[in-house]
Amino acid sequence: MARLSFGIFRQETNELQPGLNLIIKNDSDSQVASTPPVPGIQKEIHDNLDGTYYVDDLDRDILTVYVVEGVDEIPQEELRDFVWLDEDAIDHLDNDAVHRTINDSGTAITDLWSGSKINSEINDLVPISDIINNLTSTDTDKPLAAAQGKALNDAISVMPRWMLIAGSQIVELGEKETGVVEADAWLALRTTTTYVEKARYFFYKQSWMQNLKMIFRLNTNGNSNQGVQIFINSGGSGYDEFNLGSFQAGATIIRNFDITSLADNVIHFISVKLKSDGTNWLKLSPPVIFGYKD
Repeated sequence: MARLSFGIFRQETNELQPGLNLIIKNDSDSQVASTPPVPGIQKEIHDNLDGTYYVDDLDRDILTVYVVEGVDEIPQEELRDFVWLDEDAIDHLDNDAVHRTINDSGTAITDLWSGSKINSEINDLVPISDIINNLTSTDTDKPLAAAQGKALNDAISVMPRWMLIAGSQIVELGEKETGVVEADAWLALRTTTTYVEKARYFFYKQSWMQNLKMIFRLNTNGNSNQGVQIFINSGGSGYDEFNLGSFQAGATIIRNFDITSLADNVIHFISVKLKSDGTNWLKLSPPVIFGYKD
C-alpha cells in the first residue's frame, strides 16, 4: 500500500498544525482527497493530531495540498505540483530488469550510459557539416554523402563498358599452305567446300554484358563461294552466316551479337566455321572478341 504522509507548519514558525481542513487536487484540478472526504469519491486525509497527516491508496498523479480557510484554498508551496507514484509505478521503477543503473564503461545490451557519456560518443562521430555532397572536393579526411554515391552509380550504370573476353581457343587448322610459315597463325581453309569448325573460343558472361563484338582481319581476297558461320553455344543463340564476296585482302570484318538472353555468370563458347570454294585459300585472323554494354 502506498501512503502519502506530510506535515503542515504554521507560517513563519516551525510549529506543526493539527486539526486543519485539507484537500488534495490533481493536475486536472480535480479534488481527490479531503478532511473529511466525500464518501465513495475521495480518499480520506487522516489527521494524526500532531500536525502530520496521511492518505492511502492515491492514484499516481501530479498533486497539490491545500489548506482550506473559509472559502479560500491556500496551496502549500512545498507540497505543490509534486509527482506521486502508486505501488505499481514504484514496483516498476524498482524492477532491475526494466530500469538499470548507469554504467558508462559498459558495452552490454543491458548497460545504460549517462547523458555526458552519450554526448561524448556523439562528439566523436563525424559532424553532419563535414559530410561532402559534391564530387569536386579534394579533402582527404571527409566522408562522401550517400547522394553522391548514388550519382556515381547512376553515371556508371549508363556508361558504355567494354571487356576483352576472348578465352582459350581450340583451333583445328586442317589444311596448311605448303611452304608458308604464317599459315599457322590464321584460320585457314582451301579445298573444303562445306562448313567445318576451325576455332572455338570460351568466354565468361558477366551480368552487365549486353552485346558481343567479334573483329576479324581477312588475309586473302574473298569471293561469294567462301563463307563464315558463327555460333554461340552450338547455335542455341547468336547464329550468324555471311559470304566473303564483298571483302578483299586486308579487310576488317566486324560482327555484333545481342547476348542479353545468355545466362549470366556462366562460361559460354563461340564456334567459328569456314568453307572455301575448293580452289582459293580463305584465311581469317583469330578474332578479337569484346563483351560490352551500350
